[in-house]
Amino acid sequence: MSKILDTTDYVFTPGAAGAGTILFRGEAPNLENVQMVFNVTRGVTIYQPNSTARGSAGFSQITNTLTLDIDTSTHSASDVLQVYVTDSTGESDVFQRVGGIDPNGHPMGIAVNARGHVVPSDQEIVSRRLDRVGSLALVETTGYNSVVVQLAGTWAGTQAFEVSNDGTSWSAVGGWLVAGAAIPATTSTVNGHWVCPCAGRFFRVRFSAYTSGVAVVNLVLKNAPAFFPASSPSIAANSAVNVAQFGATNIVTAGVAGIPAIGGNIAVGAAPTANPIPLAWDGTNTRRILTDASNGGAVLGSSALTNGQTSQTHRQTTTITGGVQLKGSAGRLTMLVISQNATVAGFLHVFNASSYILGSTSDMMVYAVPATVGIYAVPLPEGGLFLSSGIGIAFTAGAAANDNTAFGSAPNLAANYSFI
Repeated sequence: MSKILDTTDYVFTPGAAGAGTILFRGEAPNLENVQMVFNVTRGVTIYQPNSTARGSAGFSQITNTLTLDIDTSTHSASDVLQVYVTDSTGESDVFQRVGGIDPNGHPMGIAVNARGHVVPSDQEIVSRRLDRVGSLALVETTGYNSVVVQLAGTWAGTQAFEVSNDGTSWSAVGGWLVAGAAIPATTSTVNGHWVCPCAGRFFRVRFSAYTSGVAVVNLVLKNAPAFFPASSPSIAANSAVNVAQFGATNIVTAGVAGIPAIGGNIAVGAAPTANPIPLAWDGTNTRRILTDASNGGAVLGSSALTNGQTSQTHRQTTTITGGVQLKGSAGRLTMLVISQNATVAGFLHVFNASSYILGSTSDMMVYAVPATVGIYAVPLPEGGLFLSSGIGIAFTAGAAANDNTAFGSAPNLAANYSFI
């Protein structure tokens, strides 16, 4: 059953082809409910759903605006129109949404039709026909968690899945093929079914590129959240197959006998042939594992400076200043204890440099050593003090950043340290 809208229910704005519009007021109809628009003043039909010349150039559910294919630039905004729409006074799909609570106390969507009867609204079906670039099917998704998209018809082009909060700025959203594809798609050039999350107030399918035909878009809003399909990539025994599936970098070599692992024999790189065995640490430094022949196990570190955790002592017992370069690359001081065995005050300088020259290179830190016999532990951050260029230490009589002042009397200072 059809009815004619009152002249107060619409606003006619004439314009060129693809620019003239009709803005609907009140309970705006969906595009499929508009049967025909006839300009009584001009005696011409300006909208007819089954016409390619007088059809729709677009319909916005946000502004309730129909854009006309036909050129109405010679018409007037005061022209009287007859707008024929499907009558929704009976049992129809025109619903008023209201809030609801399920038995578990969770909010859910329900709806009331025109007669006030509560009807299920887990699914609200919207169907649109897209036949040009920029044409779209749009729904408001407030209260829903997912939308199922069906593309049908005979068409060629690209359909984009998009979401927005304000109806102006749109972003791509991924949808999973219900057949079980594991990678979400933001566009499609073929027919099919996808399930997308309601990640904004609005969801739309848009012809972002168009070649030919008519695409039928059916959207079903659901209260259930978007799901991942049941199928997923299998985990093969050979890592090279997994690398192809996940698009990763092959970091393992399968099938090395004698090295047990879950799912098969694997080894990281080639079998070790040296002692110590080098292991990459932070891209700059190297830790090594040494075989402990006595206990049949392994120990971390060694006495060689480049092999990791190292403990040594630097002494200053002459009036002429001097120091030591602990490491020529980035590393960490993990312990620093100063032993004062005389009554000659001094300063311990720590340099962040691959090499340093006393009197020229500025230190990074300096610690005062009082002229009192004792042991002084230098507090370091948890995990050690990181130095990005290198590690050097030296005792001098002064505190300046580049000090090289000799001691007046022979000191008896020792720096006990460990580093990586």
